[in-house]
Amino acid sequence: MATTSSSGTPSDGTTGGAVRDLGYDALLHDGADMDALVAEHLARTGTDGILSLAAAVNGAPVLTGTHEAVTAVGALETLKCAATAKQADHSVAYQDSLVADRQRAGVREKNPAWGSSGDVALMLHLSPKSGTKRTNDFRILAEDLPHCHQGLRRGIMTWDQAHVVISGTRSLKIENRRMIDELLWEDTHTCFEAGTASLRELVNYWALVLEPETAEQEEEDATEKRYVSGYQVNENTVRIVGDFPLDQGVPILQVLNREMERPRKPGDDRTNAQVAADTVFEAITDTKATGSRPVELLLMMDPESLTGA
Repeated sequence: MATTSSSGTPSDGTTGGAVRDLGYDALLHDGADMDALVAEHLARTGTDGILSLAAAVNGAPVLTGTHEAVTAVGALETLKCAATAKQADHSVAYQDSLVADRQRAGVREKNPAWGSSGDVALMLHLSPKSGTKRTNDFRILAEDLPHCHQGLRRGIMTWDQAHVVISGTRSLKIENRRMIDELLWEDTHTCFEAGTASLRELVNYWALVLEPETAEQEEEDATEKRYVSGYQVNENTVRIVGDFPLDQGVPILQVLNREMERPRKPGDDRTNAQVAADTVFEAITDTKATGSRPVELLLMMDPESLTGA
């Protein structure tokens, strides 16, 4: 006898000895709720269901109509946001489960969560350091920012925006972090439509109102965490990055702006960015960034070779 799942889809593959058509059109004709069917498939199959959904998205045709194509971009963004929120849930669940297992077994008692962020990093294709930051961010989102968490699940806010809120409230007391989370979602929460810069400014403003002492701590942190580093990107390019406290960064920017605004000589077609790069190079190396550079060669040879004898 045929049974019916919660989605209204018959689970028996035959009817009266004949092979039943379980194609998409037939299921719709029989009144199956396809959205519920997809949800049930994911709930019953777990990771395999998630991978099948990813494969289905990859296999879906690219829509070419003007309206359909741009709407698909938005729909996929919503899917990405929902997936990221779900990653946060699973990351927290994994860590909690691992800690509970180790506590029951009496192992790694001093740090039962050891190694968990590295496992998450591996799954996210991140470095161990970045994985630790991401797992910490995920926990703050899932446990202390419920409104932002739901907003990410619904695609109202993006992960970049969620990360702005997480970063801006990380050092606050939990109750103040949750208060900012509530304030952001009051009324029509239009702050998510104004861009990340405006959102960051708003979050920082509320953070200083709720905990004025954080301003002094942030100033100390900026000095403590100042750095410059660089690495070779490819065979032709080196990337230099760094953070400076305000009292050091502002004078640097003033010098760069002064050089960029300086009138150029005829034939100098450098962009402002190139002028800034040359200014940094010349200040550090005391060498002109353009034109010939002095090269010193040390040549060693025996007297016979030198005289041609």
